[in-house]
Amino acid sequence: MKRSFLIMNKITYLFLAFLIYSPTLVLIPQFIPYILISMIGLLFWLKTLKINGFTKNDVFLIIFFIVSLIIYFIGKSDTSVNYLKSDNDYIPYTFFIITSISFSRLLNSNVLRYVLFFVLFETLIGFIQYITKTPYFIKPLSLGENSFGDSELMYYNKVYGLSSVTSIFALKIFSGFLLTFYLDFNQKIKNLIYFLLCFGLLFTFNRTSIIASFLFLLIVQLNEFTKHTSKRKIGLVFLSVIFFSFIFIYSENIINQFFRGKQVDMSGRDLVFPYYINFISENLIFGNFFTKHWIELLPGKIFHAHNSYLQTFANMGFVFGFVFFVFLFKNINKLNFIYVLPILVYSLFQYGILWGVSYIDIIFFYLLFNLDFVKKNKLYSN
Repeated sequence: MKRSFLIMNKITYLFLAFLIYSPTLVLIPQFIPYILISMIGLLFWLKTLKINGFTKNDVFLIIFFIVSLIIYFIGKSDTSVNYLKSDNDYIPYTFFIITSISFSRLLNSNVLRYVLFFVLFETLIGFIQYITKTPYFIKPLSLGENSFGDSELMYYNKVYGLSSVTSIFALKIFSGFLLTFYLDFNQKIKNLIYFLLCFGLLFTFNRTSIIASFLFLLIVQLNEFTKHTSKRKIGLVFLSVIFFSFIFIYSENIINQFFRGKQVDMSGRDLVFPYYINFISENLIFGNFFTKHWIELLPGKIFHAHNSYLQTFANMGFVFGFVFFVFLFKNINKLNFIYVLPILVYSLFQYGILWGVSYIDIIFFYLLFNLDFVKKNKLYSN
């Protein structure tokens, strides 16, 4: 299909990249780029349906949305339903998932280069903040439990970059690893970017992002190992021995840092997970009627599930949530699993994918649905 929906040039690439990145920034109201992304995604989807007809994925998404719309209005008409819901009270959030999937089809390597540039630029800002002991230049939406420098624990000495919260900053750094490997850079440049991103993980110190990034790099090395020369294989084995020796020698200090000086620290997940599991078990079929279910477990503090799977099952019900995850997982293949698997692991301990419209959703949908098409047809690449 020819790209007649948008005039694809450097300005358009930059605009799309900033549109994806902007909701993560502290001063930009999220609803503005979210509405733009949804409208662009919807228009592009309607245009592709008109030109190319319906694919199996399109048919599934349309049916799923119609079902979610019916169940959503059933829930709205039930006055006994008083679960805490999201700000959206007009349409099920499946609409935003579908438009995000469509929007992701507009992306190409040129757009993703700009996205990566934004990530690296913010990482450099974070590095300046860390060495100057200034956690933020613009006051974020939520501050940490301790002031920067009050503790030796890295968890309490995190920087915000230009992000609204440190976890979002760390998520973007994690995505930077995926984008760096995907994009066509020479190996020296990739290694330099990886080096910078590793520092970014340290001064944002989000444990889920660290684990997901490490998993991605491990998968990459295992997948690429047989393609390397003997000399490079020996070098990688040597570096791996040094790395794991370092982990073993300093394991006590690493564990202390990772769990904030406590024996086990779940950052509230020990309260949130059981609540959501219980809610799902009591609302197996319809969940929260396709509306995001959040809960006030502590006075004045609203929690989501900190797990995309629990959150989705709570929102949609286990039955419909399971069907949707089957739809997603069926699209995993040998080309995209390297990228998709770490995001799925990340989403075990954070509300990662399936917000509706979000930075990581758009990256995830591009890598999941479009990567095979991109590699085979080269239509969306350079």
